Amino acid sequence: MKMISFVLLLCFSTAAQSRLSTADEPRGRRMQVTSFPAYDQQCDKDDGPRFENDDATFGVGVKYHSGGSATAILSDGGECADPLKNACSIHNDNTMAYLEGPIDCGGNGFFCTVVEQSDWEPRELLRNYNFGYCNTTEAFASTDYEESGHCHGSDDDTAYYWLLRDHWFRQYNGRMRCCCNWKSGDDNLFEGSFTNRCDYRRAIPERRQGDCVSANRNGGNFEGGCAATLEATQVGQPVPEDDAKCWEITHFGQPKPVIAEGEPCEDDPTLQFLNIPQRDCTWVGRNPERRCEREWQGKDLMEYCPEMCGLCPVSDEGDDSGVCEDDPSFLFGGVARRNCAWAGRRNTELRCSRFWNGKRVNEYCPVTCGTCP
Repeated sequence: MKMISFVLLLCFSTAAQSRLSTADEPRGRRMQVTSFPAYDQQCDKDDGPRFENDDATFGVGVKYHSGGSATAILSDGGECADPLKNACSIHNDNTMAYLEGPIDCGGNGFFCTVVEQSDWEPRELLRNYNFGYCNTTEAFASTDYEESGHCHGSDDDTAYYWLLRDHWFRQYNGRMRCCCNWKSGDDNLFEGSFTNRCDYRRAIPERRQGDCVSANRNGGNFEGGCAATLEATQVGQPVPEDDAKCWEITHFGQPKPVIAEGEPCEDDPTLQFLNIPQRDCTWVGRNPERRCEREWQGKDLMEYCPEMCGLCPVSDEGDDSGVCEDDPSFLFGGVARRNCAWAGRRNTELRCSRFWNGKRVNEYCPVTCGTCP
C-alpha cells in the first residue's frame, strides 16, 4: 500500500511539473511550451510569425533573430549586465541572452528605448516615435513631445522576451537600451527622470495563453511626464541612468535590403502576393508605405519590388529648372514636425535616404540633404 501511494505521489509530482508537455495536449489555440520561455505569451496583435511555429518557420533550433546584426554591449571587462548574467550563463550566447532573457529585475519590470543608430536602417522606428528624453525643455513642457525614439516596458519581468520579439518584427530598428524598474524599485520610470512617457505591455497569465488579443494596454502607459523639479539640473545633460540596472543592444531589428551601385535592380514580374494575380509590383507601388514592408514567402515585398519601393540607387543629378529648394509641405510619414528641418537635425544621411510617397527624402529636401546640383 505504501509503495502504491509513493508511485502515485511521484506520478502526480512529475505531471504537475511538466504540465502539458506533449504535443497532443492543447491548451486554447496553442500548445504548451516546455523550454524557455516558460509558456507562450504571444498575442494575436503581436507582429511576426506564431511562436509555436518557429521550428517550421526558421528551422529546428533556429531563433527568430538568427542571422541578424544585433549585438550585446558588454562591460569593459567583457561581462554581461547584472540583470542578464543568469541568462548569459543559460544561453552561452550573450546576444541571445540580451534578446531573449530571462531578465532579473527583482520582479519590478523593465522599460526599453529604441533610438536611431547612424549605421542602421530604422525602417518603422521613425513612424513610431513616442517619447522624449527628460533632458530637453520640450520634453519637460509636454508629453506630446515625442522626438527621441520609441519606449515600451512592463511591470513584469516575464514580458521581456515577448516585447522584444514583437518589436523586432515591427521593424523598430535602432540602438536599444533597457533598464530595470518600471513602476517600483529605485530610479523607476515613474519617477520622471528618464522619459516623459512610455507604452506599456502586460504579462499574459499562463491560464490565458492562447486566448490573448493584445498585450498592450493604454491604461497602463506611463504618461506622468518629466518631473518638474529636475528641469533645472537635467536640461542639456545626459539623462541619469544606473548602469548596474541597464543594458544595451546595437543594430536591433530586421535589416533592410541594400542594393549597391552597379547591382541589378528590377522588380520581379512573377510576384503574386497571397497568390492573387492582381497583387504584383504595380499593386505594391500604389501604396508603398504600407505594402513594401509586408512579408510573403519569407521575404519583404520590397525585396520583390525594389524599384517600386525605392531601393534602387538614384542619381544625385538635379532638375533643369535652375531652382533648388526644400519642399515646405513635406512631412515624412505624414507626421507633423517631420519636415526637411527634421531630416537635417540628426542622422541626416540616413534620413535623406529614406523613401516616402514614391521618392527619397533627398528629393523633397535637396538643400537640407546636400543634393542640389
